[in-house]
Amino acid sequence: MVPQRRTARGRIPSINRPERYNADPETHAGIKQQARTQLESALAHLEQALQGGVYLVGNRFTIADAYLGVFLG
Repeated sequence: MVPQRRTARGRIPSINRPERYNADPETHAGIKQQARTQLESALAHLEQALQGGVYLVGNRFTIADAYLGVFLG
């Protein structure tokens, strides 16, 4: 089996459940947008690390890949 190349895109609670951060539905769109912006910024270095490769560290599966998979869901 050949591993598939991943990208660093995932989910965080403020994107999926903005009501956890503010009960007012009128604020949810702004909360989601801010969360997307922060997520893209935080994961930019992971995208760079995955360029041209399958694994996050080196040429084999490591705990870093497993943790990234849990984090990105």
